[in-house]
Amino acid sequence: MIIAGCNSRIPAAFAQHKKFWLDTVPVQNLGVDGFALRPETMAPDQQRNFERISPTTLIHDGGEVVTTSDDWPFLYLRGKLIPDLTIRSMVVLGLLGLGMVYLFLPKGRIAINGRMFFLGAAFMLLETRLWFRWHSYSAVPGW
Repeated sequence: MIIAGCNSRIPAAFAQHKKFWLDTVPVQNLGVDGFALRPETMAPDQQRNFERISPTTLIHDGGEVVTTSDDWPFLYLRGKLIPDLTIRSMVVLGLLGLGMVYLFLPKGRIAINGRMFFLGAAFMLLETRLWFRWHSYSAVPGW
């Protein structure tokens, strides 16, 4: 959870109390002061329902700061790279998809349905056009 903003009461409350306790069942949080709560004084079966929220410190190694943008929205990556896990997942899912098509496709000649191919291509062109239109509008202040 990231809490940010100009409300000075949030950092003041964390400076005074250090921890905020949040029940994992949202309805149970109504009418409860998370700063005054002390799960260590509760029964063991009730303690496991609480999650601690407290401020943390961002450690910056002094390298170049990469900010988010339309072409790189990933806050959690240090550099502009695609993680190995993502690449491996794409390869496994691609192979799984091809295997499923091979297993469940009727035996015989594989024929491409031209009508469906061009319908899909037209849809992709339309989506690309809409994305570029939105992208150009989002660069204009006030849009």
